Amino acid sequence: RIKPWRSLLIGLVILLLGWLIALLALLLVLGLSFFLFWLSLPNLGFLVAALGLLAIGLALVVYWLSIVFFSKVVVAFLVGRMLFSRIMPRYAHSKVWPLLTGVVLYALLASIPYLGWVIAVFTTMFGLGALWMVSTASPPRLRQGEPAPMLQPADDDLNVGLPAG
Repeated sequence: RIKPWRSLLIGLVILLLGWLIALLALLLVLGLSFFLFWLSLPNLGFLVAALGLLAIGLALVVYWLSIVFFSKVVVAFLVGRMLFSRIMPRYAHSKVWPLLTGVVLYALLASIPYLGWVIAVFTTMFGLGALWMVSTASPPRLRQGEPAPMLQPADDDLNVGLPAG
């Protein structure tokens, strides 16, 4: 919401580079596996190939799910929350109603002929960029001279309701 154009650009880069990185990882695993077979280490070559392909497959499933579902859900939730904050601010901090509203609105917009695929592509890129920006964001830092929040000590009477003795 704060940097939408940056999110769009990052999403485009992730959408394009993800498949290239997967292909390079596949070539690396297969090359290492064939190299180990060539060195007369067939068991190790088979193990590297099996585990490497399994890891690449799992990573591709997560990547594909992020492209197809997670990115759209993130944008749908954001749009739903923005709509609720303008129309019904009382429900804007709910998690269910903005999500349902955003998903229904996205489904209606994405089903428009000839324009729906453009909406779907932009939604995917915005969502992938937002997922990347959230997952790589550093935790907020304290300003210079601002005291760190203090933890409150527990009550001394921890055995409330237990018989004395």
